[in-house]
Amino acid sequence: MAHTLMEENGIRLPEGSRAFQQLLEICADTFIEAKRNELAQLRGRAVHDAPNPHYVDSVTGRPKDYLSLGDQLAMPPEPTPSLTALMDRFLDNPNKLRTDKTKKSIRGYLGVVFQILGDDLPVSDITEAD
Repeated sequence: MAHTLMEENGIRLPEGSRAFQQLLEICADTFIEAKRNELAQLRGRAVHDAPNPHYVDSVTGRPKDYLSLGDQLAMPPEPTPSLTALMDRFLDNPNKLRTDKTKKSIRGYLGVVFQILGDDLPVSDITEAD
């Protein structure tokens, strides 16, 4: 599986390297997770409690299809979210409790900053001087 992945992505990793070991671990985890799901479904049981969503399709119990590195690089980049959209995601985080007063305050001062910088400025382009 590791050699197939390397061939399909046009990469070579020395077999004793840390990168190759990590690739082998990923392949082993994928295979184990897929087999656990497959066995659970064959026995008529629900898929085990914590399948790794990175490797296993929880519906079929099989390894997830993956995109080759070339296909991933050929995909258009995802659009950069606006600063306001990022702020809204930040404020709507269910793991962080904020009062409406706090949210209003944050929206107020960040709204001014976003007006100065421009709401469509990518986060990666904001400098310390900004």
